[in-house]
Amino acid sequence: MRSGMKKDSSALARVRCEGVFCLALLTMMCGGRRANAQAVEGFAWTDLRGETDRVGAVIKALEGEKYTVLREIAVVSDEALVITASRPNPTARPDQDHYTVYSVDLKNASDKPVQLMTGTHLQFRDWLRFVRDGETELVATYDDCSDCRATTFLTAFYLDAKTRKWRARWPREVAGAPLFSAAPGNPGETDQAYALMVGADGRAVLATWSHFQQRKRGTGDDYLFEYDVDPASGLERSRQVLGSEAGPLRNRLCKAEGSVLDIAAGQETASCKQVSRAGERRAPRHSSRRRRVFTKPLVGESRPH
Repeated sequence: MRSGMKKDSSALARVRCEGVFCLALLTMMCGGRRANAQAVEGFAWTDLRGETDRVGAVIKALEGEKYTVLREIAVVSDEALVITASRPNPTARPDQDHYTVYSVDLKNASDKPVQLMTGTHLQFRDWLRFVRDGETELVATYDDCSDCRATTFLTAFYLDAKTRKWRARWPREVAGAPLFSAAPGNPGETDQAYALMVGADGRAVLATWSHFQQRKRGTGDDYLFEYDVDPASGLERSRQVLGSEAGPLRNRLCKAEGSVLDIAAGQETASCKQVSRAGERRAPRHSSRRRRVFTKPLVGESRPH
């Protein structure tokens, strides 16, 4: 992205696809560890410089919305997934850009755009099925702020089965699906781990675990959550996992079993190592096969895109 951005009076002059953001999209589509899932049928990115009619329709639909640059337009039929960026200060760094994602109906001009997500450091990961027989969804991560103790969230953009309009999973305005928070406590006092995993049943599950060691001799507080999609309703779910279910999920999380899209971290924390050692004592190994673990750098160590 360019470090400077001048204000243009022409709407079309606001249409750009700048280096790092486009490179991230190309990398997602062409390389990296994939989840063996294709894009949803009919999905296509828009050539912002060549497809002027579509770009003009989106700009008209976004009248009244505040943004600096139109970054990307993806379409399935007449439904557009639109990404804009705001940079109030022209001298601000590109990694301080604030992204907003909209659902825009290109066929019905009277329908107002629906805001799906807003945040910083937006990264598209790849396509993934959250339900074995469902359509693929475009998985993304983002932060809630820049130059701060940010929390990283996971979402997925998908076409609603009934309306065929773009929607986003686990909206932050409701509760969100937080992966990692940079501000829970002092080093050594808090362990955090997460992994997006796909099991043999084809069900994709995000598991997150935060262990707060608040007392020197106490066991501390644990918050283990599971995020998935209900196969029956197609709606996302989130729940705190307690009791007898907690142990197996925590063990799977700390091994990052079936992790996909490089969305896994915290497996090397003291809490996860303790879980792994306990599992090894309980059950003998039946295979010498090594399991590959994919770990994503935590917030503050990653390079924003």
